[in-house]
Amino acid sequence: MTQLIDSLPRHSQSLLRKLVYHWLPGLDTYMPSYGDLSPMDPRNVPGLEHLNEWIKANDLPLITAIIVIKKSKRPSSDFFNAFYTGVPGREKTLFWKESVKAVRAFDWTTIIDAPTFLVGGKK
Repeated sequence: MTQLIDSLPRHSQSLLRKLVYHWLPGLDTYMPSYGDLSPMDPRNVPGLEHLNEWIKANDLPLITAIIVIKKSKRPSSDFFNAFYTGVPGREKTLFWKESVKAVRAFDWTTIIDAPTFLVGGKK
């Protein structure tokens, strides 16, 4: 594990850990929605904005590409505004699909440790 994660705020670390270890393994059957990550306020997922900034600053795969709007099954305009600079249309969709492919191929264990679970009050 690298020290890179230390520059990411705790809320964003928690979100990244959840995306990598909870949602990424089951991506073939379900992509998480903003509501899954923040049921009380899907428009305000804690840590998302900082995570996007950190991803860009460190040239990492766009893990937030796996978060979609439940109804459309596509990322929000915020995702595209943060990362996509091309023309709308087919290329935009290809950019998203390639981003998801890169996220799947990346070894996230080099960036963030798996969560620790308390079993019987012990780590």
